[in-house]
Amino acid sequence: MAENSCVGAFVRIRPLNAREQAACCGVCIETRGDKELVVGGKHSYTFDRVFSPECSQTEVYKEVVEPLVESFFKGINVAVLAYGQTGAGKTYSMGTAATETAASQGILPRALRQIFERIGAESSAAHKHHPQPQQQFAVHVSFLEIYMEEMIDLLAAGKTGHVQVREDAEGGTVVVGAHVVPVADAAAVLACLHEGARARRTAGTLMNSQSSRSHSVFTVTLAQAQAGLRSQMHFVDLAGSE
Repeated sequence: MAENSCVGAFVRIRPLNAREQAACCGVCIETRGDKELVVGGKHSYTFDRVFSPECSQTEVYKEVVEPLVESFFKGINVAVLAYGQTGAGKTYSMGTAATETAASQGILPRALRQIFERIGAESSAAHKHHPQPQQQFAVHVSFLEIYMEEMIDLLAAGKTGHVQVREDAEGGTVVVGAHVVPVADAAAVLACLHEGARARRTAGTLMNSQSSRSHSVFTVTLAQAQAGLRSQMHFVDLAGSE
């Protein structure tokens, strides 16, 4: 991310999949350094960082999201959006699928681990000075789906779960009717993530047999009592751009 910038744009190039390799498809994208990519040999685009197909999930997380978690603890609202064509690897990179393994963990599970490790460390430090300290941190999550211009609560536990977006008295945007679930550790958050991921709309396409047909927004809300701070971190997995 550029210095003093509030917005960063990153590109991750996925490797050829098995079907493309079997069809002897070629690669039409090349990189120049770690910030420029060239499409078709003539169209050049510059980003904050270009990740090659060889880059790992860990490398992507440390570069893109790890600094944002630090801002999150400073009371700053943060959003991470994954955008691209069907089959480009958005859900894989974001980590909002319910079937991933520890080795392939994406951005969201890694961010949750970092958040609760930070909470644990600060809570332990506070406990050393005050044997019975007040609760310093409260974490809540919500999981919404936007499908066919309708917003649906993925944590509604079998109910219809429809919610509404309204404007508040100060001109801001609020979501009314969504379940906000209190969580005590990363495992509880992942349980909510997996519950909602199973309810998402998917359909087969030529590029992906389990393509997400909707946008999803997973929100983590952090309240810090002693610091008087409240912030939200949104993980947005968009449907295929086509």
